Amino acid sequence: MTDETDKIPIDGEWRGVGLHAGQSEDRLRTVRADIDDAHLLRALDDLADFARDIGRAPEARYFAKLKCLALLDDAVERRAPRSKTAVLDRDTIKALAPGFHSLKWQSRWHYGSVLDGRPPPGLDRRVKREVPLPDKLAK
Repeated sequence: MTDETDKIPIDGEWRGVGLHAGQSEDRLRTVRADIDDAHLLRALDDLADFARDIGRAPEARYFAKLKCLALLDDAVERRAPRSKTAVLDRDTIKALAPGFHSLKWQSRWHYGSVLDGRPPPGLDRRVKREVPLPDKLAK
């Protein structure tokens, strides 16, 4: 859980999703497109894959995570069959898109969180920031 002093400021929204402050208009176009892509997804597994995708905007990944939780809650309430392609429970879904709101865990060099980890060589889909964040804003 992120306390109020550690939250990344929000400057606007798209489809009800808060947009992180301090991004260029070009970057915000990408963020909005990613949110649109997440908005179109309906399957729990697809949303979980999207939320795990470190090449997507953090705001869109978080949106996909929230949709996963809502779908899971609905499936539990309806007693629907579990996912066939992935083992997804509340704890697994909550762990998707870690550090989304946190200034402390925000990557200085990429859009996303340092909690996303470092992908293997050749599989790095992280998006580099145009200008790295100053030391005092990120871990």
